[in-house]
Amino acid sequence: MKSLVAPLVAIILAGCTVTTTPGPTPAAASYPPPPPAYPRPEPRPPTVVVTPPATPPTSPRPPAAAPWQKLGELTVDGRSDRDRLAVGRYEGRFRKVMIRVERSAMRMHGVNIVFTDGSSYSPRVDYYFTPGQTQAIDLPGNRRAISRIDFRYSDVQGGKRARVQIWGR
Repeated sequence: MKSLVAPLVAIILAGCTVTTTPGPTPAAASYPPPPPAYPRPEPRPPTVVVTPPATPPTSPRPPAAAPWQKLGELTVDGRSDRDRLAVGRYEGRFRKVMIRVERSAMRMHGVNIVFTDGSSYSPRVDYYFTPGQTQAIDLPGNRRAISRIDFRYSDVQGGKRARVQIWGR
């Protein structure tokens, strides 16, 4: 118990100003002291005043999320298209995949993410993207190494060929 008191007091008083006031000073002593005519009062302990800091101490910030890492880029080559993006184990392990579309609108019909352990994940996808729009997909489990990503998508009539960027975090 004693080993916990000092760290606990240090945590409570962190950033505070502590001021102590000594107890009363004894009267001038004469030599030899006179015999006590009445019982002496017990000396008072010093007074401790704790003033909280002007601003509370800040708690440490949580670590920033890992930055997005570009895994690849594909171009939609027509009205209906299928593409495969090979990622590989050397790219790292990810919890999320983000799809970003540029240059033209497009419709994403399906995504199949194959992991290096052979398992796959096919989230329910039917997104309509406008240029500059993004969509993040959370991957199941903890950080996973991705082997490849298969896409089914199509350009929207009247536009240019859409460019699809794939990012991981």
